[in-house]
Amino acid sequence: MKPYSQPVSLVTAVVPQHRAVSIIDQLVDEGNLIILQTDARGTLVHQHWFKRLLPTMSPEFEYLQFAVRKEQAKALLVKIYELAELHRPGTGAVYVVECDQYVSGNNSFLCEQDLPFNIPSEPPSGYKENIYALYSLIQSGHTETAIRAAVQAGSHGPIVFLSEGRGTRDKVPWLKITKKPYEEVIVTLVNKVDRLAVKEALVNAGRIKTPGGGILYDIPVSQACVNLPATVAAGSQLASTHHMVAAIDELMGHTDWRDCTSFSGELSGVHRQQAIEHTNRCLLALVLPRKNVYEAVDLIIEAGAPGANISFFKQFAGRADRDESGFIKHHEMAMIRLILPVEKREALTQVWLDYIEQHNLESSSIFSHRLSDTVRYSG
Repeated sequence: MKPYSQPVSLVTAVVPQHRAVSIIDQLVDEGNLIILQTDARGTLVHQHWFKRLLPTMSPEFEYLQFAVRKEQAKALLVKIYELAELHRPGTGAVYVVECDQYVSGNNSFLCEQDLPFNIPSEPPSGYKENIYALYSLIQSGHTETAIRAAVQAGSHGPIVFLSEGRGTRDKVPWLKITKKPYEEVIVTLVNKVDRLAVKEALVNAGRIKTPGGGILYDIPVSQACVNLPATVAAGSQLASTHHMVAAIDELMGHTDWRDCTSFSGELSGVHRQQAIEHTNRCLLALVLPRKNVYEAVDLIIEAGAPGANISFFKQFAGRADRDESGFIKHHEMAMIRLILPVEKREALTQVWLDYIEQHNLESSSIFSHRLSDTVRYSG
């Protein structure tokens, strides 16, 4: 395991489930990319006043992640935009987050070679820079309420996938039985102007500030193309509110016209104070074979990590994983994510590095992102 010397970007694509196989095939064939894939669902809230009482609609998506050199990220983003036809309403999203550090083995999912994709002279329709991705880990019973609140506050259609939480409660048998095995992760992509309003909506509706309520963290996104409608229009309407707002954004050339903070006021004092207390945080992530995940989680919690969440992925590892018939084999992988103070990152990274070296896990990688802020209960 060695630190990668060049800047690395993590590219995330959210594509409809029925299109995912063809998109993965083409990216593997043309770019020899290594892809992490897991199931997810989108969100559509009924706009008609009567239908608002019905449950939200949940179109099926696939959540794909790639690690590439920073200078290759835009080329990959544009290629995914073309393959997924992201100019069409409701077709998905692709966004790029920069890594602070990236440490990998010889067979990790980082793509080090140049990609054979061209960058157009003009950015694709809907291309944005400097937006935010809000990740909310919320108990499943509050997901529906939190999603509706986020949409009403101005987010794109949230994406939801499952995550397994581990922490101090797992060390105490009689407390462990009170914990739900899975949490739902809500990913909301927001423009800067909507960021604080959506964050407050998620925190309050998801009850994140209550004991055991979860956590919200905020990652800057360097570039993105997002086409995730949040609402379904009534039958008599030609377009939803989301479509109309997006059209006005394009005509105005910016989103500042939507800034209503002078009318609605700032965040509540408690929320603002919590955000200030938790600004010096980072996300530390480990990708490793699924069979080793619980041992690695227990090790890092014993070393002082405040808690962890685990997501399971299939890894498609380029042309090398095709069999004689052309079928792409996959490997069962897991990603462990920690939210921790920046000053603890190096020590906990070394714990994982020692574990990886001891077990010769060459397919593993460790990376981190700086967070804008985090919000969670602190008694």
